[in-house]
Amino acid sequence: MNSIKKSIITGIVISSIGTAVFASDMTHSELYIQPEFGSIKIEDSSNTAYGASIGYDLEHSSGVYFGADLGYLAISTDNGSASDTAMPIGLKLGYDIYKGVTPYAYAGMTIVGSDLSGYIYGGGAKYQIIDHVAIDASFTTGNIDAGFGPSLSYTQALVGFKFNFSMYWFILNTLK
Repeated sequence: MNSIKKSIITGIVISSIGTAVFASDMTHSELYIQPEFGSIKIEDSSNTAYGASIGYDLEHSSGVYFGADLGYLAISTDNGSASDTAMPIGLKLGYDIYKGVTPYAYAGMTIVGSDLSGYIYGGGAKYQIIDHVAIDASFTTGNIDAGFGPSLSYTQALVGFKFNFSMYWFILNTLK
């Protein structure tokens, strides 16, 4: 439970700092929901993962991209039964290089099951298909442990569709 508190507090603090820096000259900001599917490998065990993440993206007028997200993934074994869960939380920093193609770096932490946690890092890219829909692919790696004993290697590769809701649209439709 302690690692969950650390994850949430870290995400809130870093998101607040990022928001303040970008707010002065922001092109747009948006909330998103992203169903995703992929693979999680812990040590030598490769498993299917599926779930969703929610997040918040900011894009500066210069093309710099900042995002924060929280995911919930079910990890299934080879026979398809759910065996565990993963909750990655992290920050993205990237640049819109050409007409909605935005590669980014990723840093954060993940909690696997009830006793494993660790820091992860990696990268990905998103491509804005239309105004409110993007495809996103990411790869992260790191080490997880239970606070004692050896750490385990952790690798996550996911692809998903982002459904974006601009803050203005979200506020107007929530208040109706």
